[in-house]
Amino acid sequence: MNTKVVMQFLLDGDLVIFRYPRFSDWLDIMRKVNSLTKEKSFGSPQHRTTGKQNRKWMRERLRGVKEYKAVCFVVEIRGIVVGSASIWRIQNKPSRGCLEISIRSSMPDNHENLWGRGIGKKLVYAIMHEAKTILKIKVVELGVYVANHGAVNLYRRCGFSEIHRIRREKNHYGIMRDRIYMKKHLR
Repeated sequence: MNTKVVMQFLLDGDLVIFRYPRFSDWLDIMRKVNSLTKEKSFGSPQHRTTGKQNRKWMRERLRGVKEYKAVCFVVEIRGIVVGSASIWRIQNKPSRGCLEISIRSSMPDNHENLWGRGIGKKLVYAIMHEAKTILKIKVVELGVYVANHGAVNLYRRCGFSEIHRIRREKNHYGIMRDRIYMKKHLR
């Protein structure tokens, strides 16, 4: 299956590719999600996911893209999916979308750090551009744990502003965490 490549760039000698997903990416996505779960990363599930769950997740993403309800990318380095991002239309608000993004903290088997290298910022801008172009999204919204300082700072650098906070909204490994809700108007 020919998958649309949206962006590619070199990062320390590695080719980083942002592309639309294909069904066969589900296994790498599962490995990515489970590695983030093992690290107790913010935003990851608090239990390991199964192949069945990840195949269902991938079918939902592909259906959303096909039906123009979402734009979805995977991040590929050295042939391995290490990240993903999507913007879904918010039901009953066709010009608004909700951003989801995650990137593994390191490359599998060598602990080469992926965070803090500019991948997330490029990914946020690329997915917002695609949502604006394909889905005609005008406002992107998201929720993020207050304690996830790296993500909060990334979103602020990308032009998101805080709408409101909810104290103790979600249980994260036994700790009730505050969440910030943010939005950005696309130009």
